[in-house]
Parts: sequence; structure tokens; C-alpha cells
Amino acid sequence: FNKEPYSLGSFKEMAHYRGGKAGRAGNFTFSISTPINLRTARTAERPRARNVDIQLNFREVEAQPSISSVSFRCGEFQVTISIQDKVTISYQLPGMHNPHAIAEEDLTFLIRNSTNFNAIGFLMNSLPIMLYSGMRSGNRKPDEDAADEFRDILRATINSLPRLIFSDAPVRTKPARTYDSIEAIPSPEGAHIPYLLARLKAFKPADWDRLRNNLNDFGSASGLFSDIDVKKFGASPASPFQIAVKVAGPSSNLIDVGYGVSQTLPVIVETLQANRRSMFLLQQPEVHLHPKAQAALGSYLGAVAKQKGLTIVVETHSDFLIDRIRMDVRDNKGLDPSGVSILFFERTGLDVRIHQLEIDRNGNVLGAPPSYRQFFLEEQRRSVN
Repeated sequence: FNKEPYSLGSFKEMAHYRGGKAGRAGNFTFSISTPINLRTARTAERPRARNVDIQLNFREVEAQPSISSVSFRCGEFQVTISIQDKVTISYQLPGMHNPHAIAEEDLTFLIRNSTNFNAIGFLMNSLPIMLYSGMRSGNRKPDEDAADEFRDILRATINSLPRLIFSDAPVRTKPARTYDSIEAIPSPEGAHIPYLLARLKAFKPADWDRLRNNLNDFGSASGLFSDIDVKKFGASPASPFQIAVKVAGPSSNLIDVGYGVSQTLPVIVETLQANRRSMFLLQQPEVHLHPKAQAALGSYLGAVAKQKGLTIVVETHSDFLIDRIRMDVRDNKGLDPSGVSILFFERTGLDVRIHQLEIDRNGNVLGAPPSYRQFFLEEQRRSVN
């Protein structure tokens, strides 16, 4: 909650304010639904598509959000880890009327570190074996096949979650006329991207050529540039360098071309270099882009998510980006409707309602409330009067 590029403050600054006597909420919840393909080790049957719902509940501990419970549910299978004054783990399988608790282990470190997500990550990775052993050592032993299936569900759930999460800042770093080194620490603002490009060109020419070609493809589609290159001032790998951008005619320095190039470059490079099953949280990636480039960015993000198995969450104000994704779904350009979701935030008083909108195969938005795009429709009506 308070790691760059986010700074959400204390628990009381995050929790919902209801107003009046109700005041501020004493807890809040995140719910995540993840699809899994379950193939058991005991059968040769084809994988079965299932959905697993994960819920994390938070309370206030020392002014910060602290995880008070985590639960996993898949159909009639459920496990809940409660972290209060002590840690308890309970599970429920098909045919069981009430949850059963497993024998407690030494999990006091979770109480001490309940504000540290790394502790929860450790627990999640240990949970399949811990739960499986606990079910078999208890007084009421469950059905063996059900226990095996639950272990497989938990393993598939953990494997379905992103391996790496990258968050970018809402405004990327300013371009420089000259860069003096080829070492940089990755940052949400993308300050390390020029150094990454220089390093690839110097030490991994094949990777550089591949990345450069992909960058130039996006540059041409967006109308932002036709070529990106690294120009060194000396033969040493540590020599200063510039990022050269060709728009039309001779190349120019990155700092001398449209600001949209330097703002978009970190998004494109990071996603092109990402490992499979990475997740990207992008804040207004369309900043400083003209409409054609915003639309091209929509096509690019849809294509790279499909090709590399990425999950990309985009916070955007751009109708051009959203409309291009809808049209790419309609035109069968690799995007499946089930792989796209639009979350529309609607403020009403002190509350914000989130509408989850779907897209059909014709690119139509389904389930939109009356307020969705109301402003744009009213502006269009005014323009034709």
C-alpha cells in the first residue's frame, strides 16, 4: 500500500468513509477470482476449467492495514486462514456440513508480520502441503480423493497467480539529452529504460535487434516514430550515450521529439521484455499521446497480453484506447472477448460503484449503466445542434 509508485497512507486514509454516525469502516476486503485448469495426477482426463475465489480481509494494526484472514473457495472446496490473536486454519470439502480446523502449527510469525505480504506469500506456497498433512493427521479424516483434489486445486491456484507484478508511475521520467552510464536500478518512472536499451545493444545484439524491430513496429503504427537507436560517444561500454529517435528525416535526440515518445517507451519496453505470467498495473499509459497513438497503444497492449500471457490492468481516461480494443475483438485480431473486462467507476455521493462490463464478439459493451459515456454522448448532441 505504501511502496513506490503508490503512497496510500495509513489505514484510516484507505478505509471507506460512510459519513454520519457510521464513520469510517473498521475493515476492508479484496476479492480476486482466478481461472485454473485442473488436471489431476491420478487420471488422464483433460484439464477442467474452474474458477477460484480468493478473499483477503484487512483490519488496522499499528495504523496500517493488516491481513486478518485469507480464504480460497472453489465450488464446495474452501479453506480459511484467520490471523488474529492466534492463527487458525479451517477447511471444508464436498459433503461436509461444517468447516473442520486442522491442528495448529507454529505460525506466530504470521501474527508478527501480518502487515508484511511476504509472510502471506510464504503461507500460500506452503498451504497445499500444510493443509494436506493437517487433514490426514486430524481425528476426522476426509475422503482421500477429495483431499487429493483440494491439494491439486490449491497448487493450480498458486501457479495461476502472477509471477511478477510491475507497477508504473502515472508520469514517466523526463528524457535526458545525454546518459552517462549503463547501470540503473529499475523504477516505476522508467528512468532505467535508456540504460537497458544501451546495455542490450552493447552486450546482447540479437536481443537488441529483436526489441528494436518491435519498438519500430509500434512507432510506425502509432505515428510517433520510425526508428529508435542508441548512439554512443566512445568505444567503451561505459561511454556516455544518447537515445536517437527518427520521426521524419534525420534522427533527433529523445528530448527534442514529442513528449509522448519518452512517456510511452517504458511501457512498451517493459512489456516486451516481460516474462510470461507477469502482471502490469499501468496508470494512464496514454498520457501525452495523440488520438492515433492512443488507439495504437490499445492494439499493442491487447496483442502483447495475448502473445506473452500477460495480465495488464490499465487505468485510463482514453476512449480511443478502449474503442480500439473493442474493434480488435470484433475483427478477430487475437483478442477473445473473455480476455477483456472494463471496470467503470461511478461516483454517487460518498460511494463509488464499480460496474464490471463485458464485450461481446462484435465489440459491443454489455451491461453498461446509463452514465457510461454519458458526457461524450451529450457533447456529440451539442455539436450537431
